[in-house]
Amino acid sequence: MDLLNIESDEDALIEKLREITDFRSVESIGRKDKPAALQYPCAFIYWFGDSSVQNKPRQVVTRKFHVLIYQRNFRGENHAAGNSYSLVEAVYEKLSGFKTLEYTENLNCSSITIADYDAGVISYQMEFSARRYINRIN
Repeated sequence: MDLLNIESDEDALIEKLREITDFRSVESIGRKDKPAALQYPCAFIYWFGDSSVQNKPRQVVTRKFHVLIYQRNFRGENHAAGNSYSLVEAVYEKLSGFKTLEYTENLNCSSITIADYDAGVISYQMEFSARRYINRIN
């Protein structure tokens, strides 16, 4: 039994992000290596970790996932950033308020930061978190 349901949560987020038709690919990098040749624009998601909020009478954690958005553009940094902003907004709209599983509260976006800009590729990192109630069966 998968007590923590990390993989199930991640799969639900991947499927939700695949609804954004502008992405050529949406994958996990927590369970797979990043592909050698990226198809832009693309998004990668991974479980960032859990932190305990309470332990009794039931364990509650804050679950965090990160989404990396990559966009390639050779027309300059401003144009690449502009195209990426619409992708950031689309991810924000898709995942904010989304509930992955029965024992999880709605997701909130807790940060958006630029991750890198190099050789025409700009990337942003978004952090989403939600409280997760661990369903223990004794």
